Amino acid sequence: MMLFPHTSSLYALSANLDKEDVLFVDGIRYASEMVQIAYNRLAEALKQLPEEDEPNTHRHLMTCAVHDAWSIIDSADRLRGLVSRSTLLNQIEKAKQKFISNADPIRKLRNTLQHIDTLIPNHAGAEWPVWGFLRWFCWKEFPHTGISCQLLAGGHVTKRPFNIGGPHPECSGENLSDVFLSNKGIEVSLRDIKNCVEALSIEVESLIEKLAAERGLSQTRFADVFISAHVDFRKK
Repeated sequence: MMLFPHTSSLYALSANLDKEDVLFVDGIRYASEMVQIAYNRLAEALKQLPEEDEPNTHRHLMTCAVHDAWSIIDSADRLRGLVSRSTLLNQIEKAKQKFISNADPIRKLRNTLQHIDTLIPNHAGAEWPVWGFLRWFCWKEFPHTGISCQLLAGGHVTKRPFNIGGPHPECSGENLSDVFLSNKGIEVSLRDIKNCVEALSIEVESLIEKLAAERGLSQTRFADVFISAHVDFRKK
């Protein structure tokens, strides 16, 4: 499932809307859905990992999980920048500032991985795994049994204690309770990021619908353009 259904007002922006506003809304739409898609894929990988015995499949799932976890951070950080600079979103100032505030730790975590090639000596000295830590809890039979997991993404770390945690108290009954990504002492809940993005998306959709209703704007603009051409190279 996509974050925004095909009937969303974000796919039918008015041709009369300011061009900069259009680009900001398009950027916000894509970044928001990138966060959601990456989180859904991450959740599926994390639920499979504790049960997977085949070595190659297990390695594949670990790499997918780390990829999608950092993808969430990158997309959410871009989303924060778009939200911050969009003057259109000043009309939902409370929701805008709440999202920016909640997204502050994302930039700090993202910066721990920027220019990773130059950070290797520091990582080696402090025994940080090069791609950080992922930890999560999966319910098996709620509320009695579950599996607490941690992945050190890039091993050869001998002095770092494992941080095994329990289920998130607000996630009763959910199969995947929570997911945390951490690096160099900075930790972020990826579930909280997803929830913040979902809350913001509701506010942005409502704003666009309100503007269309107030201004009587015709919704004629294409949201995206996709072109395909079938080519046959066989000689006739």
